[in-house]
Amino acid sequence: MPRAIPNYQNDPSKGWTYSLILAVGYLFAFSSMTMAPALSMQIGCTFGVILSALMLQAWIKDYFQNSWDALWHGAVVIDVFLEAIFIPDHDHWGFLLCWLAFGGVVGAYRYHQQKWNPNIKRTADSLGNPPC
Repeated sequence: MPRAIPNYQNDPSKGWTYSLILAVGYLFAFSSMTMAPALSMQIGCTFGVILSALMLQAWIKDYFQNSWDALWHGAVVIDVFLEAIFIPDHDHWGFLLCWLAFGGVVGAYRYHQQKWNPNIKRTADSLGNPPC
């Protein structure tokens, strides 16, 4: 029996779940790296793995509206890994500006896609029937 693909267009609260988890995870990861600079690489890589696993789960659950949406979310996850590896000493709160920028790009893109292209994500109807 094929599993039904969720229709997030009918339940707007589910359409932002992973994005909000990603935003909170990003803030928590960089706050932790700033407060414990000696462990920033371990903290960043741990959060990167957790956010990657959640992104994979979101992909499996058909959360992303299209490839661009997945790319924008993936850029945030990759940023956590890259900053943990290449910038081992986080001694300031400048990541908040990056958080705002990522939030602006991801949020604006998702909002635009949901508002102007409501059928972009529809691969099945609410009963799981494939489109004609």
